[in-house]
Amino acid sequence: MLKKVLSPERLREIVRDVKDSDSLPVLGTIPPVNPARAPESRNRWYDDMNVGIKALGQQEQALVADLNAEMKAAGNLSSLFDDDVHPNDAGYQLLAQAWFKAITRGRASASSASAPSFGFQLH
Repeated sequence: MLKKVLSPERLREIVRDVKDSDSLPVLGTIPPVNPARAPESRNRWYDDMNVGIKALGQQEQALVADLNAEMKAAGNLSSLFDDDVHPNDAGYQLLAQAWFKAITRGRASASSASAPSFGFQLH
């Protein structure tokens, strides 16, 4: 079921639907899981999926919040989780920062002549 939801065709369709609604599409990469409590293969699969998510974002001129990279850059990944998949407060803070960074930086570039405006204007 997860693979079907994350298919490139379905994500592309969602991004285009958002753009057709004059809104700003923002994709997020799949955050890692706690390496101390989950199989290593799960994070490798997420890394492979995230390559496709980032490529799709670039192809469709959608913003991408790299949640995976933001959490991994924090250092001790296991310290960001309450269990195998759910972040603790510090993990959620990093995720929020990644979304904020993508949206605020993307909003500025969306107002340039080379990128779609999505109806936003900076004042």
